[in-house]
Amino acid sequence: MKSSTVVLHEFHTFDGIGIEDRDLQDLEEDMVEVKVHYCGINFADFYTIHKLASDQLPAVLGIECSGVITNVGSSSVPFKVGDRVICYDFKGGLHRSIVRIKHEKCYAVPENIDLKTAASIFVNYLTAWCALFSLGNIKDGESVFVSSCGGGVGLAIIELVKSKKDVTIYGTASSAKRNFLESKGVHFVEYSEVAALEENFDLIIESMNTETRKVLTTKLNPFGRVVIIGAKGMIPGSNAAETSADPNINPVDLIYGNTAIAGLHIGLLADNYPQLTRIALNSIFTQLTPENLEIKIYPFNDAKRAYKELANRTNIGKIILQI
Repeated sequence: MKSSTVVLHEFHTFDGIGIEDRDLQDLEEDMVEVKVHYCGINFADFYTIHKLASDQLPAVLGIECSGVITNVGSSSVPFKVGDRVICYDFKGGLHRSIVRIKHEKCYAVPENIDLKTAASIFVNYLTAWCALFSLGNIKDGESVFVSSCGGGVGLAIIELVKSKKDVTIYGTASSAKRNFLESKGVHFVEYSEVAALEENFDLIIESMNTETRKVLTTKLNPFGRVVIIGAKGMIPGSNAAETSADPNINPVDLIYGNTAIAGLHIGLLADNYPQLTRIALNSIFTQLTPENLEIKIYPFNDAKRAYKELANRTNIGKIILQI
């Protein structure tokens, strides 16, 4: 049995991305088969494209999708044919028309959530939820600064933080997104203005740009927190290509400032702590207002152009592929 698949044949170029029919792996006892309806595109996919996740080619791209179960490997699987699910595997391989995947990597979709929304929330909203509530411990009346707040994670933060009262949101993004973000209540900050900010913050959610973080960590209130949610700066061609090490994080400075820095990797969270992941996702489902999501849909066969748009960071919200 074959599946239409987004395949990478060459590193460091979007021209290495193509669509082709590939054989499916055998359906093992602990697996389900899913007819995919939508695929979510994420910055994590660029780690594969730029040889940061693996050096093996060809590689099947994609870490999240949504669809309907069409077969199960055995009666012990806690899903049945017809169930709607989100599939997530941070190691990739999910941008296909049909996937066969371990049932532990599938999450039931409630009746009130459509599959388009389902493909748009796992990575972005789980990252936002954990950064805000589990690690960030955001409270009523506090202030939060969000780097790159015009993308999928940033907009998820803006939506989820509404569950707290009187939280003030500051954020950076490209100038083209300013009016949209201000309409969402964000105090917009140009990248060049970060160092001159007079405000201090209770929570900073940062996506691994060491120069920005170096400045922002001097602008924390007592008991302030920084949550690092990704490594965009490791991607060649980004605004601040860098390694993962940050010599600017000094434990003595944290002690003297009564502040904290935390890191978040939802891929390892989902693999190692599945129960915590499901609790967080169920909370997201109860807080979610689907009509507030900003989603741009590309046809599956136009995957290359969709990846390019996310890389150029011109999108507002989430980019997904429709099959």
